[in-house]
Amino acid sequence: QVGVDGLASLTELDQFDVVVLANVEKVPRLVVTRLEAFARAGGGILLVAGDNVKADTWNASMAELLPKPIRSVKELAARDEPDAPLRVVRFGATDANHPVFKVFELPGGESLQRVPVFSYLLLEPTSPGESRILASYSDGGPALIERRIGEGRSVLLTTTVDRDWTDFPIRVPFLVVMRRLVHYLGKRAAGGTQSTHLVGQRVEFSDVDAGERTQLEVRDPEDRRILLTPSSAEV
Repeated sequence: QVGVDGLASLTELDQFDVVVLANVEKVPRLVVTRLEAFARAGGGILLVAGDNVKADTWNASMAELLPKPIRSVKELAARDEPDAPLRVVRFGATDANHPVFKVFELPGGESLQRVPVFSYLLLEPTSPGESRILASYSDGGPALIERRIGEGRSVLLTTTVDRDWTDFPIRVPFLVVMRRLVHYLGKRAAGGTQSTHLVGQRVEFSDVDAGERTQLEVRDPEDRRILLTPSSAEV
């Protein structure tokens, strides 16, 4: 974990798979240029909202990294307001075909839709195909949005990873989403967490954790869906 100045001093970004910019006020132009090159070579970038994120500053300095330009902050309610539960939004629709959210098709996946969000970034419209909305809020605003940059990707989370704007970090789905998101961004042009193998071929998965109730989805040659639940650290 380093500040923006520390990021500027790193000589080689290619030793990392993912760079996270969480509630960063301003990124120097030289760093943005290096991050764009990092993404084009297959790296992943996660951009996270917060009080330090100013629309004009980010739009001017980080246009090459943003999935969409930022319009403003939409403040729905303060946490301590009596009617806050009625005024906030919650996570809504997700892209069920995306590797990050496939797991939420399983029983219990609806827990994501119960997470309250008090503020989030409004985004400007862009041409179709320039970005992909992975998750939205209950009012239709984008919650998580992806952009391809060369061989890599950037993803913008329009609310926070602390409790300033949302209760997401203290809810069960948070660790699941963030783990899968960082894993997806770190795949370096491998096409996410999907892979194809020959029938009968032995396949080893290095990130299976039975303690997290991981489930693996397998599609057989007839496209039938098979769910495997590990009882140990391997399947």
